Amino acid sequence: MRKVLSILLLVLVLVISLSFPNNVFGTAGFYYVTGAMPTQFGARGYEVTNSVTLNGQSVCASFVAKHAGNNWFATGFYQGLNPNGNFYSGPRYYYDRVLLGNYFFQDLGSAPTGESHEYGVFLMTQYPDPTPGTMVAFRDSTTLVQESGYAKLSGEVHGQSESHDSLNQMNYHFWSMKYATQSLYWYNFSNTLFSKNSPYYYTKISDTEWWAKGNP
Repeated sequence: MRKVLSILLLVLVLVISLSFPNNVFGTAGFYYVTGAMPTQFGARGYEVTNSVTLNGQSVCASFVAKHAGNNWFATGFYQGLNPNGNFYSGPRYYYDRVLLGNYFFQDLGSAPTGESHEYGVFLMTQYPDPTPGTMVAFRDSTTLVQESGYAKLSGEVHGQSESHDSLNQMNYHFWSMKYATQSLYWYNFSNTLFSKNSPYYYTKISDTEWWAKGNP
């Protein structure tokens, strides 16, 4: 009798497993792998554009960012469902930010896989007047956006990868990471602070180079 019950239970588990889409078994949320430096004014670094495996209508992104107080600015590439409700199966360039509590996202078009690009953000603070600073985001040698209204404060600067489902794949490589001082001199990341959310992890090659990896 126990053997029969065990077989029936196994069959039931298999039927249930086949009856639901894969994303039922993932956990939605915000998962990060981050290499960071505090009290700086900008970050820049290189990445190769990789296409990753997504679990359902979710998203993965990899980017550089600057955070100061409640404001932040980031640019890089993403794949999947964006904040405007559009889903893309392949990687896309983007930037987004929060300024004075207001969030804004901008899709910047298809990001061909296998290409290497430098991404960066920095805060321009060198003005002779008391007006707020201007945040600048760039890719390679091209300025993507300039926006004023940011307090002239240092903050934590990141090379960061993000997933919105625990079953999304993460496979991103950062290297030649640099930070900017208030005078906008650039120096190599040093004593980098690494953090991650399970099930994702980082492989540190140096303070300026690492991999963000994980499921599946």
